[in-house]
Amino acid sequence: MHVAVQVLAILVQVALVLVDVFLIIVAIRAVAVEILLVFVDVALILIALGAILVQVGTVVIDVSLILVAVHAIVVQVFAVGLGLRAVDAELLVVSRKLVLVVVDIALILIAIHAIFVQVAAVVIDVPLILVSIGAILVQIAFVFVDIPLVLIAVGAIFRKVPLVLTNILPIVLNILLLRSRILALGKRTAREQPRKNAPEQTSC
Repeated sequence: MHVAVQVLAILVQVALVLVDVFLIIVAIRAVAVEILLVFVDVALILIALGAILVQVGTVVIDVSLILVAVHAIVVQVFAVGLGLRAVDAELLVVSRKLVLVVVDIALILIAIHAIFVQVAAVVIDVPLILVSIGAILVQIAFVFVDIPLVLIAVGAIFRKVPLVLTNILPIVLNILLLRSRILALGKRTAREQPRKNAPEQTSC
């Protein structure tokens, strides 16, 4: 009965170890999926940064064009100062160009606002990615903690197996001895049976 309890305890421990191994495999797969999602998030952030850099480049180009237009206006104003005859026509052209410059400045301010919005979104994504990486590292730590515990449980099982075998071995030897005695008894009775039958036949 004691041996059966020990065997049952070992089987229960083996089942628990298998469950732990299965949970570790599930945790490793979950960590792999989260790492993949983090890489996707990083790729999306890099794409957003690339788009922001492109927009910054267009803003820089717009600013340079505005500077060129302002320089042309200054030159024309200077020319107006030199040639007072065409003052009205030049002032009209200058006013139109000033309107265009103001429109360009408004568009540049809108583009800069959009860039700041995208930068804010990227700045928000970066801490979220860091939180995801922290969660992944915590899960990896739990997996590394579970693996030694499983190995300890497996070692405990292997240490109990010899004890169970030492308890089972005498039982097996006793069974074999009992079997050999039963066989010997059967052979003896088979030999003695004809001897008992022989006196009965002579007496008849």
